[in-house]
Amino acid sequence: MPVLPNMPKASDWQRVRPMRAFAQLTASLDAQLEPARFERMEGVVIAGTVAARIAAVSEGMSAGRSSARATNADIVAHRPGFTVEAKAHLRLTCQSCGESFAHVVSTLSTLWVARDERELLAWEQAAARADIDAEGEDGGPSAHGAAELEVVLADEQASGLSLVEDELLLAMPVVPRCPACASSSEPQRFSFG
Repeated sequence: MPVLPNMPKASDWQRVRPMRAFAQLTASLDAQLEPARFERMEGVVIAGTVAARIAAVSEGMSAGRSSARATNADIVAHRPGFTVEAKAHLRLTCQSCGESFAHVVSTLSTLWVARDERELLAWEQAAARADIDAEGEDGGPSAHGAAELEVVLADEQASGLSLVEDELLLAMPVVPRCPACASSSEPQRFSFG
């Protein structure tokens, strides 16, 4: 199993480390995490384990692309970053009919590591300018909008477990609806008694 810098065991997902440590991985950190380890997911039923992976972004992925306007890839070119991936099978309760249903979560995010607040602000401003430039060209939002650039500070602290849990929480629907209710064109009627 790969080892995080300053992290003695790859299985030590609860240990808090600076974000830059995740960007310095020499190999991916992989695990099947038990649902009981996710404290903020109380009330959510996870069927089985959560497949989790954290990996440093390769140099090729962070290299900028050549284009007439700046993209988020150009903004963070040659800077450290890491990906957080989570896959799980959840049991949710439909907020329309009250029935339980299966919901599969499969998510992958890239987090870029800024040295300090100044660099973080510069990246956000550059991403906003790139988004405005893209809107001017085609009249619509950019495919590489500022919202897609996820930046964390190098000294910000987190555990691998909390990063994976964040991914799961962000991937869950705000208002869970089973497939039957979600595809229904009939308005939902609620009674409060």
